[in-house]
Amino acid sequence: MLLGLIVIYGAFCWTDILTDLGGDSAGYLVNSRLYSPYHAASPATLAFRSAVITPPLFPMMLALVDGGYHFLAAHLLVAAFAVASCAALHFWLKREGFQWWIAAAITLLFALLPATMQTALNIWTEYPYLFFSMAAIAILTQASKESRQAIWYGAAVMVACATMIRVAALPLLAAFLLYLVLQRPRKWIVVALVATLPFVIWALYSSMNERGAGAYVSHFADVYASDPIGKLIRQCRVENDAVFREWKTGWLRFSSSDALHNIVTGFWYVCIAGWLYRLVRLKFDAIYGLLYVVQLFLWPHPEEAGRYSFVLYPLFIGSGFLLVQALPKRIAEPAGRPYLAGCAVGVMALTAFPAIGYTAELFNRPLPQGMEAARHITDWYTTNRYIALSNAYFYKSLFQDLGELQRKVAPDQCVYAIKPTIVTLFADRIAKGPPPASFNDEQFNAAIPACRYAYVMGIESPSYPEAYYPQRRLGDRAKVISQLDDTSGGPMAILLEIGK
Repeated sequence: MLLGLIVIYGAFCWTDILTDLGGDSAGYLVNSRLYSPYHAASPATLAFRSAVITPPLFPMMLALVDGGYHFLAAHLLVAAFAVASCAALHFWLKREGFQWWIAAAITLLFALLPATMQTALNIWTEYPYLFFSMAAIAILTQASKESRQAIWYGAAVMVACATMIRVAALPLLAAFLLYLVLQRPRKWIVVALVATLPFVIWALYSSMNERGAGAYVSHFADVYASDPIGKLIRQCRVENDAVFREWKTGWLRFSSSDALHNIVTGFWYVCIAGWLYRLVRLKFDAIYGLLYVVQLFLWPHPEEAGRYSFVLYPLFIGSGFLLVQALPKRIAEPAGRPYLAGCAVGVMALTAFPAIGYTAELFNRPLPQGMEAARHITDWYTTNRYIALSNAYFYKSLFQDLGELQRKVAPDQCVYAIKPTIVTLFADRIAKGPPPASFNDEQFNAAIPACRYAYVMGIESPSYPEAYYPQRRLGDRAKVISQLDDTSGGPMAILLEIGK
């Protein structure tokens, strides 16, 4: 099974392009250059350090495979963690009592879900985090069966690694500390320190040298500064709808079948019941799930609900099937119970099969010459595949044009861009976001001299809801140095020199 998944994920992630402009992938890749054992950090890379808000473990691993300079290696690292996460899920399910073939079937079902496959397309931390969190859960399940001290230390190391992957791992750390208090294994305080100290040390270091974890706290405080109760109620309502919508999409993509939607909805409630059943029994995975859900519903970005909730899918799905296996104790002989769970897995596999098959068909669909990269962009697997084709052309042209900036912008100059990490990654020049659109003219004019150049693009972002920002506000001060046109002759990107 794992060999098959290696082949599938290797092919699915085999691309040497950056597959999103959201900033996270580019940020991790630029950050990895700070730790590269093969290349000296450039002035632009060193300047990027002050903007870092994420823990360093994932960038360090990218650096070891030279992912910051060879994107194929970065994509394959993510694919490797995707397969490793499935292996950890299989290990956990077997330790929970499933026969190997049922554990393998559940693992394969999760691995081939459209949501699971498409999460692997970007250079994000979801899969490294999922591996370390699932490994911690699987090890702690084993700890409940034997009392060897090494098992607890192993779980502590996995938790520590998870916290050094992403700040969102704090619910995992909190759950682990709570579980240690409840179980009180030998030298449990030392075990707690092994799990906690790496994040504490990084948080202290980053607060002095980077934007650090405090950036998340500041953002959270800013959002809830006024009318916190009202905003929290609205956030929870919107988040709930978004998480449930992403759950169904993750199984069915955009199927219109009422029957399939009803099955996936029913299984949603089975999974909730299974999770609550395990929570009452104080299972570590359920405690962690509760704390993570609290964080998920508090974090004010429901547009990212699918991505942030995805890391709970293996636990959620496993809890649902564990409940199915536990329920028939009074209506079936012990030897027959696995087959009832197996039937449940079969029903959900048949439910997901149309979306899985459609994903495979889309991946293998012929693409126009020069746009083959579209199959590695998540938009290709949505209802509007024209966006993926456009993005494939746009990304390729944009990234090549950014590479030309090295000839046009001196190393000691900085560039304004609404996606500054993209500029630093491809042009190796210091980049920063332009003065906010909310600034009045006086504030804007006072701030703009910080950079001599601006690289404006025909796209918008949540922070800059205006295409080609800040060209309009610069007016006659903006001198066009070069322009990248699309096939119709319209500008995709423009390099401006800002006059006084």
